[in-house]
Amino acid sequence: MSPYALYVAATLATPAVVPYTLLIMEPAANRKLMAMANAVEAGTTKNHLAINEARVVAWLRKWKSMNYVRAGLVGTGALLGAVASIVA
Repeated sequence: MSPYALYVAATLATPAVVPYTLLIMEPAANRKLMAMANAVEAGTTKNHLAINEARVVAWLRKWKSMNYVRAGLVGTGALLGAVASIVA
């Protein structure tokens, strides 16, 4: 693969974190976690929103796995850029 193609792939992989975060992570996990945090901060009863430790831990685990995807995108971009600079 040519260095140009590797640089293009790196250029596309690294900023792909932004749309992934806004389009996939935000509605899937971030909004739910923020709603739970706001409810607890506002003093809303746990029974009203069914907020319990197990539910929060489950959402945090989901967020963690989604965050690995973001890290993978940045890591892939860095690796492709490094390979392109060595090949060039």
